[in-house]
Amino acid sequence: FGKWYGLSFMSQWLFSDKKPYIKSKNKISYHFNRPGKTFHLFLDAGMNYWSKRDEFVYAGIDTWNKASINFNFKTSVHIKTFRLFYKIDNIFNRKIAYLPGYFMPGLVFRYGFNWIIQG
Repeated sequence: FGKWYGLSFMSQWLFSDKKPYIKSKNKISYHFNRPGKTFHLFLDAGMNYWSKRDEFVYAGIDTWNKASINFNFKTSVHIKTFRLFYKIDNIFNRKIAYLPGYFMPGLVFRYGFNWIIQG
């Protein structure tokens, strides 16, 4: 949906005829900017969801088929030609595996900066 006072919402859904039947990605965003200023603040909160998968055993574990929900948060500050960001994935530190055998490493922190070259 379009922005409303800096607030926006995005939802993406994929439906399949085989498991997982539903994969979704949802995000609510807020963009703060004062007119005439070069400072922009972005706040994003998101959720990814995969429904149950076919049951099977891999590496002695039989819980790979559980539905997975991943919550994340990202904030970034854009000042002139630089953007600083900070992101947290798997906020509730759940044991999530999108691919059997590969668990997410738990709570994940990412940070960095982008340099924007304008032409």
